[in-house]
Amino acid sequence: MENVVDETIAGLRSVLSAQNNAELARKLGIDQSTISSWRSRGRVPNRFVQMLEPPKEGVSKNATQSWPELEERGQSIALVRFTILRQKIASSGDVDTALPVFLDLLPFWLVMHRAVHELRLKMEALKVDLKTAQALLMQEDLRDPQATLDRVANQLEEDLKDNPHLKEWK
Repeated sequence: MENVVDETIAGLRSVLSAQNNAELARKLGIDQSTISSWRSRGRVPNRFVQMLEPPKEGVSKNATQSWPELEERGQSIALVRFTILRQKIASSGDVDTALPVFLDLLPFWLVMHRAVHELRLKMEALKVDLKTAQALLMQEDLRDPQATLDRVANQLEEDLKDNPHLKEWK
């Protein structure tokens, strides 16, 4: 089991051009200790493993993108989602409460990683290019901001359960 985890980590490092686990963690938007916890648990979460899977048959060449392109498109989706998620605190006018929340980038990186994962899924499921998948995801998020807020908050809680070493996010 440990060999599979080590192979997966090595594969992720290769795909993301990470020289070491610290750089891999940074590129994945996770804490470096998360990688150690994968080894101790004997598994890597599926959303990371899927980054190594080849595109499914029938997916157009344009649907396969490099990590920088996915990351850039994922950032725009994550910005929309993070804005929806933090809207109340941002518009509260309470700078003392809002400032530390916006200085903590961990939740944003977790949201972004999910966005990148959803981009890949949307491209594969609908056989569309990256730009189209991005537009579709953003459209879905903006059509029902409350559903987006609920879903993203639940995903963050799930990510934090997968990474117990991370401080509690509220």
